[in-house]
Amino acid sequence: MKYLFGVAIKQESCCQFEITQPSTVFPRRITACTNTAGESGFCKEHAHAARLLEQARYYGCPELEMIFTQKRWNGETKRMEEEDAGGFFIRQGYHNWLAYCERATPEHAKMVAAKLEQEYGGMYGTKGVA
Repeated sequence: MKYLFGVAIKQESCCQFEITQPSTVFPRRITACTNTAGESGFCKEHAHAARLLEQARYYGCPELEMIFTQKRWNGETKRMEEEDAGGFFIRQGYHNWLAYCERATPEHAKMVAAKLEQEYGGMYGTKGVA
C-alpha cells in the first residue's frame, strides 16, 4: 500500500486526482480523472500537480503571491524599464491550493514550487535533517 499526503491510497488503474468544475458552475461537481495512473498513483497529466500539492502541504499551505514582470522599451527615457505584467494570489488553506493545482500547467507548477522554496524553505530547514 502506498501513502500520499499521509493517506493510504489503493493502487488502481485510474488516476487518483479529482477534478472540480470552476466556481462559476453551480452546483459544484467533483469527478475522478479517468486517465491511467503510473507508479505514484497519478497520471502523467496530474503528476506535476500532485508534487506541487505535496510541497504546499509540507509548508502548511501558506498564502502565496506571484507577480510576473516584463521589460519594455521607454522611448522617452531611452531605457529598458521593468513593469508588472500580471500575477495571481493563492490563499491559505488546502482547498485553495487544490483548486490551483487542478488548473496549473507544468511550467507554472515549477515556478510556484521555486517560489514556495524561496519564501518558506528556510523556515522549516532542510528535508531529511533532524
